[in-house]
Amino acid sequence: MRKITKFQIELIELNSSTILGASYHTLLADDVQLIIGVYDVDWEQSDVYSEICICCGIPGCGGSEQLSLRRVSDNLIIFPCFEKYKNTFFSRSFTWSKAIANETIFLSKKQCIELRRMGLKILNPCKYPLPSKKELIRILQWDAPYNLLDKWPNPVSICSEKIYAVSEKTALSEWLEILKYCIINIENINLFCEYKKLEELEEIVFYIGEPYWDEWIPLVRYSNKIYISLMENTIGIRIKETKKK
Repeated sequence: MRKITKFQIELIELNSSTILGASYHTLLADDVQLIIGVYDVDWEQSDVYSEICICCGIPGCGGSEQLSLRRVSDNLIIFPCFEKYKNTFFSRSFTWSKAIANETIFLSKKQCIELRRMGLKILNPCKYPLPSKKELIRILQWDAPYNLLDKWPNPVSICSEKIYAVSEKTALSEWLEILKYCIINIENINLFCEYKKLEELEEIVFYIGEPYWDEWIPLVRYSNKIYISLMENTIGIRIKETKKK
């Protein structure tokens, strides 16, 4: 999940061969297309289409995918509408808007206010629902580098052979089991989705082996409890009590 640093709206001239021959406004997130026809989006819905049909002007008519809008504390996250498309024939061939093709998006409350000033009728983040437990796990899968949790819409599973170490003193195998426990038992786990300051969290780093040599932080420790981490400064699901040192 990534934070957007800037938004802009551009007017796009459609091909003259279209029925309307019209122009539509496109919302760019860090110079990358997020939504076409942004002023036609029904922002009161928690799932919105990423494009309008260039022929009739109706959102979603041309087969564009839906994006889910969910709140985390008083912030907003945007990600593919996983649950709607997971069982469809076309789920493996979807081409999501470039802005969320590899990562979900995080918007602060201040950024939502900025978008309203730009003329979008986006709601206050608190008006949108919390992500479901299943959505949180799919978000973690979508954002995981190098398909470490396999590729959507496949079931979420840990590609442990790509991970060679963890930042904790206890064995890597134990931490992989904790992460696996969270994924398998998602329906029985307490939902706790909140945005916290970085200094309050202790990151649990998984080290990815060759040829990538990278890091992944799917877990954090907060108030002596272990949580799923959706992004920097964010905790999502409490998964295990830990003893105080």
